[in-house]
Amino acid sequence: FLVREIPQFLVGSFLQQPFNKVPFYSNKTSPAIMCGGNDDAVDEEQLILCQACCCSNCAIYPRLDALGVSGKAGICCCNLECCCKPGAPCLVPFGCVGVKCENDGCSIINSQCQLCCIVTSCAIPCNEEVPLAVTLLGLTLYPRVGCCIKQKALKEEMSR
Repeated sequence: FLVREIPQFLVGSFLQQPFNKVPFYSNKTSPAIMCGGNDDAVDEEQLILCQACCCSNCAIYPRLDALGVSGKAGICCCNLECCCKPGAPCLVPFGCVGVKCENDGCSIINSQCQLCCIVTSCAIPCNEEVPLAVTLLGLTLYPRVGCCIKQKALKEEMSR
């Protein structure tokens, strides 16, 4: 059973194809769902801010797919990514570490590190993944006042 699945897993991961035969997934779960829905290891809209100071923040990631470690760091459009989470697709060229060129919203420097349910993020200047915010001990003071606010609400507030 498992021996027959391994070659499909390896071929599919390097070609970034769906993994409908990988033992980590049920038939109804795809890698995009496991990685935040947008081919990212963290769904930033689900983050609950604990601490934030302008363009950096620390948040709680209250999702079942939070088990594991992921991260990315970039300068301009070049990003180095790592993802060691159950069911995550392999990154090119080294499996759990990969290089990717993307335009993520004109940030000169960006980074994100996730360890289980804790996520730290930074972007200079701020972008969609790291909105401008001031939060202390879960109490957000800017751009809107509230306790345990999801990052999605801050992005909506900033777009107004």
